[in-house]
Amino acid sequence: MSGKVVKRKLPPFSSLATAESVAQERTFTAAAEKLHVTPSAISHQIRGLEEWLGFALFLRDVRSVRVTEDGAAYLEKVSAILNSLETVTLEAMEQAGKQKQLRIQTTDSLASRWLVSRLPSFQEKYPKLSVRIVTREFTEAYRPTDADIAILYGRGEWTNFTSSLLLPEAILPVCSPELLYDDPIEILHKNNLLHDDNLGTTWDDWLSFAGLKAPLINHEHGLHFNHSHLALQAAEQGAGVVLASLPLIIDALDNNKLIAPFGQRLETGFGYYIVQSLDVDQQKRSQTLVEWLNSCWE
Repeated sequence: MSGKVVKRKLPPFSSLATAESVAQERTFTAAAEKLHVTPSAISHQIRGLEEWLGFALFLRDVRSVRVTEDGAAYLEKVSAILNSLETVTLEAMEQAGKQKQLRIQTTDSLASRWLVSRLPSFQEKYPKLSVRIVTREFTEAYRPTDADIAILYGRGEWTNFTSSLLLPEAILPVCSPELLYDDPIEILHKNNLLHDDNLGTTWDDWLSFAGLKAPLINHEHGLHFNHSHLALQAAEQGAGVVLASLPLIIDALDNNKLIAPFGQRLETGFGYYIVQSLDVDQQKRSQTLVEWLNSCWE
């Protein structure tokens, strides 16, 4: 680099990051929570940035903000620049001997039931790479600025992202080995039925698929859970029989914490997908992690 000082006309960097966050979160309050500042501080920074630019970035409503046409065009380019800046910064840190950190976003259930148990093998194979797990229950909330990749539940239909199937889903009943009877039907008759309200497949759905017409007592009643890992934990502790998504019970079946008394597996067409930004640099940065994840299922 030459010794000549380059004078650039640039707005405050912190204000740009704030504006990007507001555009993503749609409210000053949500952006403030994300950035750990007050909503008034967010409002002050946005107002100052708009005055500096000479045009409005947002239209304020009572409970939300909307990005203006000029603001959307500007912030889209700003976001791309910030992503590139992050990429080159992390690459420079890696080259300087700093540990490289890769961020995976997924749900609490997949993290606790499948991903966490496999991470030690990744660290053993790649000791210079560090992994950070970020969990959210809402699959539409993935943003490449928050995580390098995401493992999300769905059919692979995420607009403006690339996705590849990692773990296909099949639904089947499971329970603790302590509840096993000679006749599997007895398990359904003599034990509580547990309900994973996140599953999307009901006991009626599975019974119809399996061709089991025997009436069950109160099969819509019992314990209900709003997180899959809680329903599976209850089943492991002998609380009853639960319908489970196969990717979440692989380890429990292998170590005999859970058993599958019925052979029928209902394939749903859903699954857990590796979701990535379309940005080629970010994909390249995550390539080792993605290849390792795919090898876990082979």
